[in-house]
Amino acid sequence: MAKEDLGAQLQAVDRWATRRRRLIEFVRQNGLGGLIAKVREAGVSGTAGFVKRQLRYHVCSFLGTRWDRKYGVDTSGQIDLTDIDVVGPNRDGGYASVSTSPRAYAFLSAFFPDDWKEFTLLMSAAGKVAF
Repeated sequence: MAKEDLGAQLQAVDRWATRRRRLIEFVRQNGLGGLIAKVREAGVSGTAGFVKRQLRYHVCSFLGTRWDRKYGVDTSGQIDLTDIDVVGPNRDGGYASVSTSPRAYAFLSAFFPDDWKEFTLLMSAAGKVAF
């Protein structure tokens, strides 16, 4: 598969890339009244939490995309487990593939073994690293 094809495929399942589109589609289907009804349903606290999460996702997405462009790679975003080909009996215990910030990776890499390039790096949602 060509590099461009893989990038397009991953972009299609990247949840961060679809958040804005889903909001626009929701407003188109339900109108401003539907959006206000959702806000009332969630309450002030629930709505504030939702907005805070969305802002965080967008900032992370922006920074990740900027870093990717600078280095010519495609590493940012989140890909759900349902969109990843997992082979073996441990699929149900898996998590989504979520990018790690360059700063967090730099910190964690200080703990890698000297011959880390000979291994495959896996990090759990709990932050545990396995080689």
